[in-house]
Amino acid sequence: MKKIRILGEVLQSGDARSAGRNLQWPLTWIALLCFCLCCALLLRAQMQQGSGTGSSTTNPTMIVDAANGPGTDYTTLQAAWDAASDGEVIGVRGDTAYAGFSANDSSKNVAFLAMTEPSEEPPTIKGSVVISGINDGSVVVLDGFVFKPQEGVVAVDMDMVSTQFINCLFNNKNSDGVPLVYASNSDITLIHCTLIGGSSLVSMDYSEMLVQNSIIWNGDFNYGDPAVYACGQSQVEVEDSIIRGGQFGAFDVDPLLTRDGWLMALSPARSAAEAGWAETDIREQLRSDSAPDMGCDEFTDTTGNGFPDWWELRFFGNIGVASGQAHLDAYLYGTDPLNPDSSGDGIPDIDKIKLGITSQNDDEIVYDNNSMIIEVTGKAAPIVRDEEGNVTSFTKAN
Repeated sequence: MKKIRILGEVLQSGDARSAGRNLQWPLTWIALLCFCLCCALLLRAQMQQGSGTGSSTTNPTMIVDAANGPGTDYTTLQAAWDAASDGEVIGVRGDTAYAGFSANDSSKNVAFLAMTEPSEEPPTIKGSVVISGINDGSVVVLDGFVFKPQEGVVAVDMDMVSTQFINCLFNNKNSDGVPLVYASNSDITLIHCTLIGGSSLVSMDYSEMLVQNSIIWNGDFNYGDPAVYACGQSQVEVEDSIIRGGQFGAFDVDPLLTRDGWLMALSPARSAAEAGWAETDIREQLRSDSAPDMGCDEFTDTTGNGFPDWWELRFFGNIGVASGQAHLDAYLYGTDPLNPDSSGDGIPDIDKIKLGITSQNDDEIVYDNNSMIIEVTGKAAPIVRDEEGNVTSFTKAN
């Protein structure tokens, strides 16, 4: 069975906030680390220890798999939470989507840890996660998830809780105007996380947040929405992170992410983080032990061809085989390089993305007499130019 990090290790590296609520920054880090180590040792005593691979990993105490594969205990995150005891490590299998869940009124320390191979997609939570009323001193951890909320839905809604996110990707490109994370009277820790989309991505009210080795980048910054909206005496501490606008002393530089939020080869976030906060990334790839990448994914390119190993393994089954502009576009836009027209309607998926077409049929498209796309959902088709400034035309194949 696959091994995953134990809750104690997560708390040891990232529980500076939860260890002492309402403490003011800066704090005495030596004292905090000692406190966190004590928390880790106490939690280890409550957990089942794994065998054979060292102290930083353990077998999960239960398995969640929406596909109900072998060894599955539950098929939903909600059922797993309801059944979990204090100190539970819940392993969640990847390559599938999950509904959100509610974690309310509890004194449980629980970790949801993704079980993802490099060639798999991390488990995706498409509904809202609501965490509230967790007793002071208890922590909920989510490690290795992709949050893609439905239109108009907050990805994570927290009230009076301590929650830690490690190696998580939050993407609200389909929910502009709604924050990805909302926190009221809560402690939040973001370690090696990536948050992208439009409008404010984090909204805080009387809360505290630690941002370490993370990327928070909102595309609508020019419209006046800060990436992080903090009010009601909220406090934010940032270390080795990128936040658009340079809020709270973060770096203000385009992280160069793909449409889905993954690092590009020339991203300034590469080799720019502090080591020691997470041994692996969102796909369980080892991070550099000296200068890891910011964000949820480590851009591991063993062959140096400009494509991450995980992407080549997922689509080609091997590394060092991707090349050319077509493959690069597929990586940048999140399409299948082996099936560029997934709907078979003659319009490449990348062109649909550029034009803002959301359906897999022609209902949103108007053509002229030469089969040129001139209108999408009642609006004139935008002029799109390539890197050399040439106008790119979109035509429907015969």
